[in-house]
Amino acid sequence: MLPEKFIIVSAVIEEPNPSKGVDGAIYLWISPLDTQRPGSVPRGYKLPYLKDNHSEISESQRRSRQGIRQVAVIEGGGGGSGGSWLKMNTEKKVKLKISDAPAARMPKK
Repeated sequence: MLPEKFIIVSAVIEEPNPSKGVDGAIYLWISPLDTQRPGSVPRGYKLPYLKDNHSEISESQRRSRQGIRQVAVIEGGGGGSGGSWLKMNTEKKVKLKISDAPAARMPKK
């Protein structure tokens, strides 16, 4: 299952191309934030292509290249299934909301 909140490590966007029979997909490499250990082991997920997600992820990749960590939240609930290392989310289309991660706070001395 795709976690409700996660850090985007990397993404690849495959745009739909009906003339070649390509439905399109969004491949995400993420670290879940639903555990007590932030930045836990990254996992790969495949989402159905959505134009809105394409725009959000493209902008997040631009911000990431500037050194700004990006956090995504699933709008309207998550989902996904699959038994392999690449988790498939084919049951429903997932809308992502991506924003800058909060700045890390230094521990008190």
